[in-house]
Parts: sequence; C-alpha cells; structure tokens
Amino acid sequence: MTIFGDPLIPSIEYSGTAYGSAFLKSLQTEKLPELDLLVRESVQNSSDAAIGIDHKNFWIDYTFSEFDPSGLYEAMSGVGQPLRKKHGEGKQCFLEIRDSKTSGLTGPYDKEDLADADHGNYFKLIFDSGINQTQQGAGGNWGFGKSVYYRVSDAGLVIFYTRIADGGEGVAEERLIATMVENESSPGSILRGIVKNPTGRAWWGRPGTEKGVVWPVTDHDEIKRFLSIFGLTPFATTETGTSVIIPFVDEKELLEDIIPNDGASEDEIARCVWSKSVPSYLGHALQKWYAPRLRNKELEELKDGSKWIRARVNGSLLKNDKEMNPVFKLVQELYNVALFKCRGKSYVSDVTSIKCKDVDIRREGLARTNVGCVAYVKLTNRDIFGARAGISPYILTGNFKNSDDENEPIVMFAREPGMVISYSIDGTWSNKVKAPCKNAGSSDDEYIFAFYVPRVDNEFEEDAPDNRRGIYGDLGGYLRKCEESDHASWEDKAKFKLISKIKNGTARKIAEGTREDDMSTVSASASRLSGRIGKALMPERGSLAKPAKPRSVSGGSGSGRGEKPTFVTGDPRWSDGALAVPFEMGMGDKKSRQIRVEIQTEGGTLASEAWAKEIGTRFPVEIVQASAEIRKSDGASVVVSCAEPACENMNSPLVASLLVKGEAPTVFSVGCEVPGQLITGEISLKSLDKTIECVVKAI
Repeated sequence: MTIFGDPLIPSIEYSGTAYGSAFLKSLQTEKLPELDLLVRESVQNSSDAAIGIDHKNFWIDYTFSEFDPSGLYEAMSGVGQPLRKKHGEGKQCFLEIRDSKTSGLTGPYDKEDLADADHGNYFKLIFDSGINQTQQGAGGNWGFGKSVYYRVSDAGLVIFYTRIADGGEGVAEERLIATMVENESSPGSILRGIVKNPTGRAWWGRPGTEKGVVWPVTDHDEIKRFLSIFGLTPFATTETGTSVIIPFVDEKELLEDIIPNDGASEDEIARCVWSKSVPSYLGHALQKWYAPRLRNKELEELKDGSKWIRARVNGSLLKNDKEMNPVFKLVQELYNVALFKCRGKSYVSDVTSIKCKDVDIRREGLARTNVGCVAYVKLTNRDIFGARAGISPYILTGNFKNSDDENEPIVMFAREPGMVISYSIDGTWSNKVKAPCKNAGSSDDEYIFAFYVPRVDNEFEEDAPDNRRGIYGDLGGYLRKCEESDHASWEDKAKFKLISKIKNGTARKIAEGTREDDMSTVSASASRLSGRIGKALMPERGSLAKPAKPRSVSGGSGSGRGEKPTFVTGDPRWSDGALAVPFEMGMGDKKSRQIRVEIQTEGGTLASEAWAKEIGTRFPVEIVQASAEIRKSDGASVVVSCAEPACENMNSPLVASLLVKGEAPTVFSVGCEVPGQLITGEISLKSLDKTIECVVKAI
C-alpha cells in the first residue's frame, strides 16, 4: 500500500531549504546524550503545545517497540527500495512520542496561507528551522531542537501525525506527513540516488495544488492503515495532540554514550539499571530533567496555568511518590519551595530542612530588585536514601567529572516550562559556598542541593538602556534569549551583567545559609567504611588501596599500656569478588577484641543476631576471610588468619576465630597474650544485597 505520494526532494537550487548536514548539527551541544536531548526537546514541544489549553496537565507517552518494516517500505514512494536495501527485512525498532491535552500541529500547511508573524506549529515543526517560538512562556526559542529526532533514526526518517480541533470551518482534522533529513554529502545518502545534488531533506504526503508542494495526508482511513504498520492507533475523536514516530532506532548505539568510559566504576555502572535499555533510560531522563513538573499536582494550587506532566513509558506511569528516585523527588521539593515563594504563596515541604531566600541584585534596568528565589538544603546520604544504598547524585545527574576531594554543591535553575536547565557543579552558581568534604560515599557524606527559580514577570523599565524593554520585555524574556539551542545554560548578552549578578546573588544566599563550623569529630571505636557495599566501598576503576599509615614504634608494636582501644580502617580494595578492608586495631588494656560487620539502618546499626530475629532473612554481608598481624621488636611478624566459618587458629601470641552469628560469619575475634599491642590486618567482605549499607566496628 502506498500511502504517500511522490516525495518533495529539493536540490541545492531550491533556495528555501537548509542543508540536511547543517540541520543535523544545529543543536549546539556535545554535553548530553541523544536520549537526554530527545526527552528535553519532546517534552518541551508538548509543553509549548499545551499553553492555552484548558487542562491542569498534559499527557506524554513514550512507546519503544519493534515493527515489521516491509509495510513502511511499501508506503514510502521513491525510497522504499533503498530503505529495504539498507535495513533489510528483519524486525526493526521504533520510538513513538505521543502527547495529548495539547493543541496538536495547528496552523496552515499551504505556504500561500502563512502569516509573516507566526507560521503556526505545523509549518514550524515540519519545514522551518531556526524560527523562534512566539508564545509567552514557551520553552523553545531557536527552532533547532527538533533535529535530534532525525539523528535518533538510523535512516533520518521521522513521521508526524497530529489531530487538531479546527482544520477549517471548525471541523477537527487529522494530519500525517513523513520527513527525512540526512547528510547530503554522505556516500550512503539515499536521496542522492533519486535526485541530483539534493539538499539532504525530503517530505512525503499528498500532492498539493502546485507542483513541488507537499500537503499532509488527512484521510482517516489512510492514516489508520499507516499507523497499523507500527501497531499504533489514531487519536480518539475527543483527543487532540501530536505523535512523533521515529523508525529504525539503533538501541545499542543510543545507549553507548549514556555513561562515559571513565565516568563510573564497574559496580556503579552495573547498578545504573536505567542505562541498560531505551525505555529504562527514558524514564530516568524524564525524572532528571522534568522532576519539577512530573506528576506535581501541587502546581494546581498556584492557579496560574502552571501544568503538571503525566508521563508514561511503554505504558508504565511515572509517579512522584516512593517510586521516584529520592534525588529527583528532592529536586521537585526544592522547586516547589522556591516557585511558591516567587508567587507569594507558602509551600510546606516534607523535607523540613529546606530553606528559601529571596535573591536581590542591582536593577540592571529591571523594575524591581528581586530577581527570584533560591531553595537550598544540606543533606547526608542517609537523609536522602535511608537505609538503602543510593547511586551518587553526581552520576544520577550526569556529572561524571566531579571532584575527588569535595562534594561540590549541585545548583539547578529553570524557567516557566519547568525543565531543569542544568545540574551545575562548576562553581558558577556556588562560588562562595563551602563544599562538604567527600567521605567516599559513606552514609554521613553531605551534599548541598539548591534550586533557583527566577521572577520571570519582573519587567524592564521603560527607560532601561539598549531598548531592553522593547527587546526582552521582562526577566523571563531575557533568560529565554540567553539560552543556547540546547537550553543547557544561561549566558549574558553583550553589555549585560544580569545573569552573572543572579549567579553571584544565588551563591551568596546558599553560602550564608549553609555556613557552619568546619570542625568535625570522629569516633575511634567505630570506623564507618567508605559507605555502601557494592558502590561506595568499591574503589574507582584503576585505583589501588592505600596502605594504612605507618606508626612509629619503640620496643615493639604496642599501642601502649593504659591507652584506650582504637580501631581505624584504611582504603578498601576489590579483590577476587570480595571487598578487602585493611585495619589497625589498638588493643589497649584488652586481651581480646571483636571486629563486627553490622547493617546501617535509620535507627542505628543492626547485628546479624538481631537481623535474624527481626528480619528473618539471611544476613546480607559476610566475612569470607580475615587476618591479623603483629610485629615483634626484632622486626619479625606473627600472622594468623581465618578463611572458613567457625574456624579458630593460633600463632602465639595471637589467636583468631571467625564466628558465626545469626547463621552468618560476621565476627572476627582476635586475642593477644601480650597486652597493649597494635594489630594490623585485613577482612574481606562479600555482599548478597548491594543496596544495603554496611558498617564495620570493633568492640
């Protein structure tokens, strides 16, 4: 079945069309993976199309599945055979992005009917490039973001299907059109085999009234027939919205750039389950970039048209309850606190430690000095994730190049559409903020999170210099103009210092609110390891364990009679599937001591005996091997080790045993006949549940 007529494939003489190669490169970023760009662009398009629609939310559905391409080959006049030759007859993957409770692709589809001021949603998405959005509060500005659709398709082919409320004379209309964008100079160009010197762009639909004009297919039965190729159905008669269908998606290629090769340890990568498939990563990216609006029904309280997003991936609803990643739930809470304060309303967050301050600057031509609000909070790993081990906030937010020594503050910012512009850790938004020291991912590791929300309705004064009122209107208009096409940052225009002042003012408020005494105390009787088994206890890839610091001794390796018992651990290392943790244990006046492995909970630590009684399942961490050593005054060493549960070994003056408690070997007991000795050694741990936080202590 041939649904589409002959394609419009302009040659380079066609002056109204941009080159495909230039269009594909037009989204100005190499910072983000393609799937992140796809989510940011698609939700923003849907958000813009929801402006002015009388609903409290808009819906967006992502469907990733397989299809039989033979029907598509038959439907595509002119390129069916070249596509068949390139992609073959086997099953192929496709992605559909469908929104509803939106306007759909409205506006004329005939060039003769275009208005100079606004070409309409249909023409701008299908034909135009580099044309700004004209709606107040819209997210898009450059008109290049849609290029990501074509890069995601291995064929550069995208089909747009829409249903609008008024296609003429108040009658609803469906529209379907196919487009292709490719590098016109590529040896594998499909369009070069059809026309001479193509621009790399083509369209398929039904013939227009003039030669070389393509109109969309509007016949419902033909549209229904075409959608059935992908197992999709048309919009219901009560719906309006847009479906973007991207065939020939290479899942493996899309996932390759999710995590850089040196961006995380092997164990961390294994725990990033959202990076293993396109549907999983779409769900992750939706939380990451649109946490402020994702199922955020609190926005209804503002009664200003702010809409929340109902999103699904392959039919699974994304929620903002306990199923949402705790870091992104925190992002939503910070956004709500700052946004409500900007709107002059109060919001009571479940995260009671969040604080919020006004950000004021010198006016820079604005009518008011207040330019927005920043909500901020300092939390520990345990505050965020509880007893469950969480992935580093830096990995979750895509900040793989973070400091080895400090937990840099993570500062977010957004305009009206509610998309997080960036998770900034480069100091431009926090240059006065003291970063917490990194504690290798332990449960006591502290992080500072902040969210700046601008007061977008702060207008420029009539007499503001450089016609700022006429060009930008208000702060929101200026910020929109200051975003690049990838919407990844705000940078001042020439002669302006407005954004730099906002950044400095925001940093100052965060610094004032999080400043505290730098002193900290460390318990000598319990050494919390580098945090969470399977993640934080793992060294970074390629790193080696650092030996425990040597201690000067005189007349042997004693810790000194009368001294208090001590216990410290060195940097762990991964060895033969177990985590080897070096330790130093000062015996003090004790003849024997025990090194115990316990589980960290919100109420404290839980030993294996209590775990067996209260939880009833197998203890999730075990000691698989342990050794202890002392050095005599003549330099000779005495070593004793245990590698089996319930074993006991002796090498005078040392005796050691690996004790089974609660059905698991979790206690390494060490005795020494000579008092006051400093014992060094190593215990090797294996985890049955890599989400559980482990603590090693000595008694």
